[in-house]
Amino acid sequence: MSQFAPALPLIVQEQRKWLVRVVRFLAGPAGIDQFLDLGSGLPTAQNTHEIAQQVNPDATVVYVDNDPVVVAHGRARAGGERAHPFRRR
Repeated sequence: MSQFAPALPLIVQEQRKWLVRVVRFLAGPAGIDQFLDLGSGLPTAQNTHEIAQQVNPDATVVYVDNDPVVVAHGRARAGGERAHPFRRR
């Protein structure tokens, strides 16, 4: 992939850094404690709930994706529907 888009690895890393900065700000100084992650994709490191709950342990996140594989992996990784709900739309 990087052969066709050499900047792609850097873009992906910068996007993740941006997500971390924004969620930390929203969960901290902005006082937001409920998050909706639309088109969340497959679970990875530093997911929205992990970032938000580092700043505010009471923060909640609902993940929404239209891919049933993403939903299944998200539910399995989060420990079931009640932990961090994954919804398919």
